[in-house]
Amino acid sequence: MSKSIDICNENVVKYLDISIEDNIIQQWYNNLDVLEDTKQTYLTHLKEYLKWLRNNNIVNATKGDILKYKQYLINNYSNATVCLKISSIKSFYTFLEDEHIANDITKRIKGPKISKGFKRDIFTLEQIKAIMSSIDTSTLLGARDYALINLFFRTGLRTCEVQRANIEDIRNKDGEIVLYVQGKGRTYKDDFVVLTATMLEILNHYLNMREQKQHITDTSPLFISLSDRNFGDRLSLFSIRWVAKNIFRDVGIDSKRLTTHSTRHTAITLSLLSGADLIDVKDMARHQSVDTTLLYAHNVKRLENAPEKKLEQVFENIV
Repeated sequence: MSKSIDICNENVVKYLDISIEDNIIQQWYNNLDVLEDTKQTYLTHLKEYLKWLRNNNIVNATKGDILKYKQYLINNYSNATVCLKISSIKSFYTFLEDEHIANDITKRIKGPKISKGFKRDIFTLEQIKAIMSSIDTSTLLGARDYALINLFFRTGLRTCEVQRANIEDIRNKDGEIVLYVQGKGRTYKDDFVVLTATMLEILNHYLNMREQKQHITDTSPLFISLSDRNFGDRLSLFSIRWVAKNIFRDVGIDSKRLTTHSTRHTAITLSLLSGADLIDVKDMARHQSVDTTLLYAHNVKRLENAPEKKLEQVFENIV
Protein backbone atom coordinates (compact mmCIF):
# COMPACT_ATOMS: atom_id res chain seq x y z
CA MET A 1 0.00 0.00 0.00
CA SER A 2 1.45 3.37 -1.03
CA LYS A 3 2.01 5.83 1.76
CA SER A 4 1.70 9.60 1.79
CA ILE A 5 4.90 11.61 1.53
CA ASP A 6 5.94 14.74 3.33
CA ILE A 7 6.61 16.63 0.11
CA CYS A 8 8.05 19.53 2.08
CA ASN A 9 10.42 17.48 4.20
CA GLU A 10 13.96 18.73 4.65
CA ASN A 11 15.37 16.35 2.07
CA VAL A 12 13.08 17.59 -0.69
CA VAL A 13 12.97 21.27 0.20
CA LYS A 14 16.76 21.35 0.42
CA TYR A 15 16.79 20.50 -3.27
CA LEU A 16 15.40 23.94 -3.98
CA ASP A 17 19.01 25.09 -3.58
CA ILE A 18 20.19 22.17 -5.76
CA SER A 19 22.66 21.29 -3.03
CA ILE A 20 22.18 17.52 -2.86
CA GLU A 21 22.26 14.82 -5.50
CA ASP A 22 20.92 11.61 -3.97
CA ASN A 23 17.24 12.26 -3.31
CA ILE A 24 13.77 11.64 -4.66
CA ILE A 25 13.80 14.57 -7.05
CA GLN A 26 17.14 13.56 -8.49
CA GLN A 27 15.82 10.06 -9.12
CA TRP A 28 12.74 11.49 -10.84
CA TYR A 29 14.89 13.82 -12.91
CA ASN A 30 17.20 11.02 -14.02
CA ASN A 31 14.24 8.89 -15.10
CA LEU A 32 12.60 11.54 -17.28
CA ASP A 33 12.50 10.29 -20.86
CA VAL A 34 12.63 13.71 -22.53
CA LEU A 35 15.25 16.03 -24.01
CA GLU A 36 17.68 17.67 -21.61
CA ASP A 37 16.18 21.14 -22.17
CA THR A 38 12.73 19.77 -21.34
CA LYS A 39 14.07 18.08 -18.21
CA GLN A 40 15.44 21.42 -17.02
CA THR A 41 12.07 23.04 -17.70
CA TYR A 42 10.24 20.32 -15.74
CA LEU A 43 12.66 20.75 -12.84
CA THR A 44 12.12 24.51 -12.78
CA HIS A 45 8.34 24.05 -12.68
CA LEU A 46 8.57 21.46 -9.91
CA LYS A 47 10.76 23.77 -7.83
CA GLU A 48 8.16 26.53 -8.23
CA TYR A 49 5.47 24.14 -6.98
CA LEU A 50 7.54 23.07 -3.96
CA LYS A 51 8.22 26.71 -3.13
CA TRP A 52 4.48 27.42 -3.29
CA LEU A 53 3.81 24.54 -0.90
CA ARG A 54 6.41 25.83 1.54
CA ASN A 55 5.13 29.42 1.36
CA ASN A 56 1.63 28.15 2.15
CA ASN A 57 2.83 25.91 5.01
CA ILE A 58 1.56 22.77 3.28
CA VAL A 59 3.38 19.69 4.58
CA ASN A 60 1.35 16.77 3.22
CA ALA A 61 -0.08 17.88 -0.09
CA THR A 62 -3.54 16.66 -1.10
CA LYS A 63 -5.54 16.69 -4.32
CA GLY A 64 -7.27 19.80 -3.01
CA ASP A 65 -3.91 21.54 -2.72
CA ILE A 66 -3.12 20.61 -6.32
CA LEU A 67 -6.42 22.18 -7.40
CA LYS A 68 -5.62 25.34 -5.42
CA TYR A 69 -2.19 25.51 -7.06
CA LYS A 70 -3.79 25.04 -10.46
CA GLN A 71 -6.10 27.98 -9.79
CA TYR A 72 -3.12 30.05 -8.64
CA LEU A 73 -1.40 29.29 -11.95
CA ILE A 74 -4.51 30.13 -13.99
CA ASN A 75 -4.67 33.51 -12.25
CA ASN A 76 -1.07 34.31 -13.15
CA TYR A 77 -0.13 32.52 -16.39
CA SER A 78 -1.46 31.72 -19.85
CA ASN A 79 -3.34 28.45 -20.32
CA ALA A 80 -0.46 26.98 -22.33
CA THR A 81 2.03 27.74 -19.54
CA VAL A 82 -0.34 26.34 -16.91
CA CYS A 83 -0.64 23.09 -18.88
CA LEU A 84 3.14 22.73 -19.01
CA LYS A 85 3.54 23.40 -15.29
CA ILE A 86 0.77 20.93 -14.42
CA SER A 87 2.36 18.30 -16.69
CA SER A 88 5.64 18.70 -14.82
CA ILE A 89 3.97 18.12 -11.47
CA LYS A 90 1.93 15.17 -12.78
CA SER A 91 5.15 13.61 -14.06
CA PHE A 92 6.67 13.85 -10.58
CA TYR A 93 3.67 12.33 -8.79
CA THR A 94 3.40 9.56 -11.37
CA PHE A 95 7.03 8.71 -10.59
CA LEU A 96 6.27 8.68 -6.84
CA GLU A 97 3.43 6.19 -7.32
CA ASP A 98 5.42 4.02 -9.73
CA GLU A 99 8.19 3.78 -7.15
CA HIS A 100 5.65 3.01 -4.37
CA ILE A 101 6.68 6.17 -2.53
CA ALA A 102 3.32 7.97 -2.49
CA ASN A 103 -0.11 8.02 -4.08
CA ASP A 104 -0.50 10.03 -7.25
CA ILE A 105 -2.74 12.90 -6.11
CA THR A 106 -2.74 14.46 -9.59
CA LYS A 107 -4.83 11.74 -11.22
CA ARG A 108 -7.73 13.09 -13.30
CA ILE A 109 -6.46 16.65 -12.84
CA LYS A 110 -6.28 18.33 -16.23
CA GLY A 111 -4.81 21.56 -17.44
CA PRO A 112 -7.04 24.33 -18.80
CA LYS A 113 -8.18 24.14 -22.40
CA ILE A 114 -5.88 25.77 -24.93
CA SER A 115 -7.47 27.73 -27.73
CA LYS A 116 -6.80 26.33 -31.19
CA GLY A 117 -6.55 29.84 -32.59
CA PHE A 118 -3.31 31.74 -32.99
CA LYS A 119 -2.00 33.51 -29.91
CA ARG A 120 0.24 35.82 -31.92
CA ASP A 121 -0.43 38.27 -34.73
CA ILE A 122 1.60 38.46 -37.92
CA PHE A 123 3.73 41.37 -39.07
CA THR A 124 2.49 43.50 -41.96
CA LEU A 125 4.70 44.06 -44.99
CA GLU A 126 5.09 47.69 -43.92
CA GLN A 127 6.28 46.62 -40.49
CA ILE A 128 8.76 44.13 -41.96
CA LYS A 129 10.13 46.83 -44.28
CA ALA A 130 10.53 49.23 -41.35
CA ILE A 131 12.31 46.56 -39.28
CA MET A 132 14.73 45.63 -42.07
CA SER A 133 15.59 49.23 -42.97
CA SER A 134 16.22 50.20 -39.33
CA ILE A 135 19.28 47.97 -38.90
CA ASP A 136 22.74 49.34 -39.70
CA THR A 137 24.60 46.42 -41.31
CA SER A 138 27.93 48.28 -41.46
CA THR A 139 28.71 47.13 -37.91
CA LEU A 140 29.19 43.58 -36.69
CA LEU A 141 26.28 43.97 -34.28
CA GLY A 142 24.01 45.21 -37.02
CA ALA A 143 25.14 42.51 -39.47
CA ARG A 144 24.40 39.83 -36.86
CA ASP A 145 21.00 41.23 -35.96
CA TYR A 146 20.07 41.70 -39.62
CA ALA A 147 20.98 38.08 -40.38
CA LEU A 148 19.04 36.90 -37.32
CA ILE A 149 15.86 38.81 -38.19
CA ASN A 150 16.01 37.82 -41.85
CA LEU A 151 16.43 34.16 -40.96
CA PHE A 152 13.28 34.35 -38.85
CA PHE A 153 11.18 36.07 -41.50
CA ARG A 154 12.53 34.20 -44.54
CA THR A 155 12.46 30.64 -43.18
CA GLY A 156 9.93 30.54 -40.33
CA LEU A 157 12.47 29.03 -37.93
CA ARG A 158 11.61 28.65 -34.27
CA THR A 159 13.78 30.48 -31.73
CA CYS A 160 15.19 27.21 -30.39
CA GLU A 161 16.14 26.12 -33.91
CA VAL A 162 18.05 29.34 -34.54
CA GLN A 163 19.73 29.11 -31.14
CA ARG A 164 20.97 25.55 -31.77
CA ALA A 165 22.36 26.27 -35.24
CA ASN A 166 26.09 25.93 -35.96
CA ILE A 167 28.02 27.16 -38.99
CA GLU A 168 28.53 23.56 -40.13
CA ASP A 169 24.76 23.19 -40.44
CA ILE A 170 24.86 25.33 -43.60
CA ARG A 171 25.34 22.70 -46.29
CA ASN A 172 24.81 21.88 -49.94
CA LYS A 173 21.89 19.53 -50.54
CA ASP A 174 21.35 18.41 -54.14
CA GLY A 175 22.58 21.73 -55.46
CA GLU A 176 20.65 23.89 -52.98
CA ILE A 177 22.16 25.60 -49.93
CA VAL A 178 20.20 24.65 -46.83
CA LEU A 179 20.42 25.06 -43.08
CA TYR A 180 19.92 21.84 -41.13
CA VAL A 181 17.96 22.37 -37.95
CA GLN A 182 17.15 20.50 -34.78
CA GLY A 183 13.42 20.96 -34.50
CA LYS A 184 11.20 21.06 -31.45
CA GLY A 185 11.32 17.71 -29.63
CA ARG A 186 14.02 16.36 -31.95
CA THR A 187 17.33 14.83 -30.92
CA TYR A 188 19.18 15.32 -34.20
CA LYS A 189 19.45 17.98 -36.88
CA ASP A 190 17.54 15.92 -39.39
CA ASP A 191 15.44 18.60 -41.09
CA PHE A 192 16.29 21.73 -43.05
CA VAL A 193 15.18 25.04 -44.50
CA VAL A 194 16.34 26.35 -47.87
CA LEU A 195 18.58 29.41 -47.85
CA THR A 196 17.91 31.63 -50.85
CA ALA A 197 20.74 33.51 -52.55
CA THR A 198 19.73 36.70 -50.73
CA MET A 199 19.58 34.97 -47.34
CA LEU A 200 22.96 33.36 -47.93
CA GLU A 201 24.46 36.72 -48.92
CA ILE A 202 23.17 38.25 -45.68
CA LEU A 203 24.64 35.40 -43.61
CA ASN A 204 27.99 35.57 -45.42
CA HIS A 205 28.21 39.32 -44.81
CA TYR A 206 27.73 38.72 -41.07
CA LEU A 207 30.17 35.80 -40.93
CA ASN A 208 32.86 37.65 -42.90
CA MET A 209 32.68 40.61 -40.50
CA ARG A 210 32.75 38.21 -37.57
CA GLU A 211 35.83 36.43 -38.95
CA GLN A 212 37.74 39.68 -38.57
CA LYS A 213 37.07 39.62 -34.82
CA GLN A 214 37.20 35.90 -34.04
CA HIS A 215 38.48 32.75 -35.69
CA ILE A 216 35.50 30.72 -36.87
CA THR A 217 35.33 26.92 -37.09
CA ASP A 218 32.62 24.66 -38.48
CA THR A 219 31.42 23.83 -34.98
CA SER A 220 31.12 27.48 -33.98
CA PRO A 221 27.61 28.69 -33.10
CA LEU A 222 25.90 30.53 -35.93
CA PHE A 223 24.80 33.37 -33.67
CA ILE A 224 27.05 34.54 -30.84
CA SER A 225 27.15 37.13 -28.10
CA LEU A 226 29.15 40.26 -28.95
CA SER A 227 29.42 41.61 -25.41
CA ASP A 228 32.85 42.05 -23.83
CA ARG A 229 31.95 39.68 -21.01
CA ASN A 230 31.11 36.61 -23.10
CA PHE A 231 32.12 37.41 -26.66
CA GLY A 232 31.83 34.32 -28.88
CA ASP A 233 29.47 32.38 -26.64
CA ARG A 234 26.31 30.98 -28.19
CA LEU A 235 23.38 33.38 -27.84
CA SER A 236 20.85 32.09 -25.33
CA LEU A 237 17.15 31.78 -26.10
CA PHE A 238 16.50 34.76 -23.83
CA SER A 239 19.15 36.86 -25.59
CA ILE A 240 17.75 36.08 -29.05
CA ARG A 241 14.25 37.10 -27.96
CA TRP A 242 15.66 40.21 -26.28
CA VAL A 243 17.57 41.22 -29.44
CA ALA A 244 14.49 40.76 -31.63
CA LYS A 245 12.18 42.58 -29.21
CA ASN A 246 14.49 45.58 -29.07
CA ILE A 247 14.67 45.73 -32.86
CA PHE A 248 10.86 45.74 -32.97
CA ARG A 249 10.69 48.48 -30.34
CA ASP A 250 13.14 50.64 -32.27
CA VAL A 251 10.51 51.01 -35.01
CA GLY A 252 7.62 51.49 -32.60
CA ILE A 253 6.40 47.88 -32.46
CA ASP A 254 5.86 47.00 -28.81
CA SER A 255 3.09 44.43 -28.45
CA LYS A 256 2.81 41.15 -26.59
CA ARG A 257 1.15 39.74 -29.71
CA LEU A 258 4.16 40.50 -31.93
CA THR A 259 7.15 38.44 -30.84
CA THR A 260 9.90 36.31 -32.35
CA HIS A 261 7.32 33.53 -32.72
CA SER A 262 5.16 35.95 -34.70
CA THR A 263 7.86 35.96 -37.38
CA ARG A 264 7.19 32.23 -37.82
CA HIS A 265 3.45 32.83 -38.20
CA THR A 266 4.29 35.60 -40.67
CA ALA A 267 6.57 33.40 -42.80
CA ILE A 268 4.00 30.58 -42.98
CA THR A 269 1.10 32.91 -43.74
CA LEU A 270 2.97 34.88 -46.42
CA SER A 271 4.09 31.62 -48.04
CA LEU A 272 0.48 30.52 -48.40
CA LEU A 273 -0.64 33.94 -49.61
CA SER A 274 2.07 33.90 -52.26
CA GLY A 275 0.67 30.63 -53.63
CA ALA A 276 3.03 28.07 -52.12
CA ASP A 277 1.69 24.50 -52.00
CA LEU A 278 0.20 23.43 -48.67
CA ILE A 279 2.45 20.37 -48.32
CA ASP A 280 5.53 22.38 -49.23
CA VAL A 281 4.67 24.94 -46.55
CA LYS A 282 4.13 22.09 -44.07
CA ASP A 283 7.64 20.84 -44.84
CA MET A 284 9.16 24.32 -44.49
CA ALA A 285 7.40 24.83 -41.15
CA ARG A 286 8.32 21.28 -40.05
CA HIS A 287 4.78 20.68 -38.80
CA GLN A 288 4.24 17.09 -37.67
CA SER A 289 0.74 17.10 -39.11
CA VAL A 290 -0.69 18.88 -42.12
CA ASP A 291 -3.66 19.74 -39.88
CA THR A 292 -1.49 22.39 -38.22
CA THR A 293 -0.66 23.94 -41.58
CA LEU A 294 -4.34 23.77 -42.51
CA LEU A 295 -5.09 26.11 -39.59
CA TYR A 296 -3.00 28.74 -41.36
CA ALA A 297 -4.59 27.96 -44.73
CA HIS A 298 -8.08 28.21 -43.22
CA ASN A 299 -7.19 31.54 -41.63
CA VAL A 300 -5.91 32.87 -44.98
CA LYS A 301 -9.00 31.65 -46.85
CA ARG A 302 -11.32 33.01 -44.16
CA LEU A 303 -9.87 36.50 -44.58
CA GLU A 304 -9.69 36.38 -48.37
CA ASN A 305 -13.28 35.16 -48.79
CA ALA A 306 -14.78 36.93 -45.81
CA PRO A 307 -18.62 36.84 -46.00
CA GLU A 308 -18.58 40.17 -44.18
CA LYS A 309 -17.28 41.74 -47.39
CA LYS A 310 -20.18 40.26 -49.32
CA LEU A 311 -22.56 41.58 -46.68
CA GLU A 312 -21.03 45.01 -47.03
CA GLN A 313 -22.00 45.04 -50.70
CA VAL A 314 -25.57 44.21 -49.73
CA PHE A 315 -25.74 47.03 -47.20
CA GLU A 316 -24.21 49.49 -49.65
CA ASN A 317 -27.19 48.84 -51.92
CA ILE A 318 -29.82 49.40 -49.26
CA VAL A 319 -28.35 52.09 -47.05
